[in-house]
Amino acid sequence: MALWSRAAGDGAPASSGRPVGLIAAAAGVGAMVLFFAVYSPYEPAGADWSPPWPRGVDDPAVRRWVGFGQPGVAFVSDGASGTWVRLTASPGVRPGVSWTTTDLPAHRTVEVRARWRGENIVPGEYRYQTARLTLCVTDPDGHWRFDVPHVAANLYGTKGWHEAGRRLVLPEWVTTARLAVAHGGVSGVVEVAECTAVPQRRRADAPWVIALWGFAWLVGAAVAALRLDLVRRPRGRAVFAAAGLILVAVTMPESWFQPIELLIGGRPAIGQSAPSVPGSPQTGESTRPTAPPTRPVPPPPPVRPSRWRSAIANADLHGIAHVVLFAVLAVVTARCFKMRLIAPATDRGELLRTLAGLLIYGVAAEVIQCLTVTRGPGAHGAMMNWMGIGLGLMLHEVAVVLKAARTG
Repeated sequence: MALWSRAAGDGAPASSGRPVGLIAAAAGVGAMVLFFAVYSPYEPAGADWSPPWPRGVDDPAVRRWVGFGQPGVAFVSDGASGTWVRLTASPGVRPGVSWTTTDLPAHRTVEVRARWRGENIVPGEYRYQTARLTLCVTDPDGHWRFDVPHVAANLYGTKGWHEAGRRLVLPEWVTTARLAVAHGGVSGVVEVAECTAVPQRRRADAPWVIALWGFAWLVGAAVAALRLDLVRRPRGRAVFAAAGLILVAVTMPESWFQPIELLIGGRPAIGQSAPSVPGSPQTGESTRPTAPPTRPVPPPPPVRPSRWRSAIANADLHGIAHVVLFAVLAVVTARCFKMRLIAPATDRGELLRTLAGLLIYGVAAEVIQCLTVTRGPGAHGAMMNWMGIGLGLMLHEVAVVLKAARTG
């Protein structure tokens, strides 16, 4: 938050002195960004867990991956950059390459990464129907558990060669894991040059680093509350509570809200989904072998989801949560400090300092995710935070204008 003024009287705007606290807050966030750009709390715990990514048809590694020889899966080479795997989606064809194992690593934190590119990838009706890098797991009953965070990266549209992925955690009860690169979109091409899964362990100094940065955040929050007099100022406690709620939301374990996303419509029920993608089993599907049926069973007729359900399933729930939380913070901050965007009597300097404080907090709330296991900062998250701030300030301005028109 903006730490730019000394405590003021109840309901009075903060003094417009030098924004020393604001500069200190920006410097602290910048230092955190630079620090975690060169430091990671986790390090590799040995060799790659996954087998080598195949480099050609004659590569022995091809036998360890499933999907080669299927429609839409091919090797391509330009002679200069080497050979990579191309996945081409078309009507009725959802290509994918996967590796399944019951030999789980001792360290259950796994860094899953791929070097890939996409061209004209058109997603399906559900958000998961696109190019995805996943690490799916089964429970002791042999059922695939999609309530466990398993998506390492998504790819949409057209994007050049780049690395993507993140850390995922294998629960202790997992019996089977499947690493997969699959193209579940309607059309388009995905080319994959590398795909790895590397076990990770926490560095010996990581607890101290996390504790020190956490202490720095607590000190910063206490100084902000004192300098802005958030305890005694009208609606100041609401500002403090909204900022604290955001911190809890961005640092909570990802597994806590994964079931909520599935419940809303992140994955359709069996019989309503697109054709199964190699490496992406359906929810509830068992990995145990079953006896063949006595007679062919026709597949269920395709069921198109309703427009509203499809819209919800395709919604970026994480981004919406960022926008909503920061919109609430912006509204309570504007009410607490009597911010007006267009009122002639508004102190421009104070308005800009308050707005700058909100924007800095939007970046800080994204950077603090470096302290978590599976989540990390990104420009998209910061932009969603800023979008929420802008939306909240506009809603507050409209509400004030309408109230003034009714009472005037």
